[in-house]
Amino acid sequence: MMPCRRCSGMMIKDRALDEIGRAEHFIWRCILCGDIIDPIILINRANFSPSKKKSYVRRTVLWSV
Repeated sequence: MMPCRRCSGMMIKDRALDEIGRAEHFIWRCILCGDIIDPIILINRANFSPSKKKSYVRRTVLWSV
């Protein structure tokens, strides 16, 4: 067992099917928040670079009546 990165809950090993329903693989799923970690998520996290991160400006629109 390992702690969840999102909520610090307990992650359990679970089975999942691909979108076609043919291949079965193992995932880690949090029993509290439902966060899922599978091989594709781990590959994407490893390839993520902070320099590629886009910065977004949050704008607030005020409506007057």
